[in-house]
Amino acid sequence: VAIFRPATDKYGQGGVRHPVIVWGNGHTNTVDIWQSFLARVASYGFVVVAPEQTEVTADHMNKALDYVLGLANDPTSGDCGKIDATKLGSTGYSRGGMGAISVGSDTRITSTFVFAANGNVKNLKAPWGVIGGDMDMTFDWEAINGAVTGSTQPAFGAALAGIERSYARRRPRA
Repeated sequence: VAIFRPATDKYGQGGVRHPVIVWGNGHTNTVDIWQSFLARVASYGFVVVAPEQTEVTADHMNKALDYVLGLANDPTSGDCGKIDATKLGSTGYSRGGMGAISVGSDTRITSTFVFAANGNVKNLKAPWGVIGGDMDMTFDWEAINGAVTGSTQPAFGAALAGIERSYARRRPRA
């Protein structure tokens, strides 16, 4: 796994314990292409753990989360006492977002946020959100919007106008 932490001079300072986010990259993506984004998220005080597979599954994400939580409780680890094991989030892009939704069904997860993804959100146990493109042919915005408005958990959804995936063809506007 790759782990992104807040800056050394801020990590765990003053007794602060940092929330954890588990990240799932999209189909054929690598953590390397998301490195700048994940480092930026960590700069806001999060510990981000990301499986380094190109076909990330919920199982990979759960194992990565368990790994970093193990570090949080290991007195020989530089992470011990710096991670808040009660504030866990799942997030991801596309296929990794689908994994994040599956991981979000775990009662340990306190929030889920996905990019260009959809899945069985009925099993989520905490607030969640999604951002997608209104012209994305892979994850139809109308279906995602229906999941947001019909959610039993607090939910947020945003469609970016005119956005599609590079491999999807543009849908004509009605």
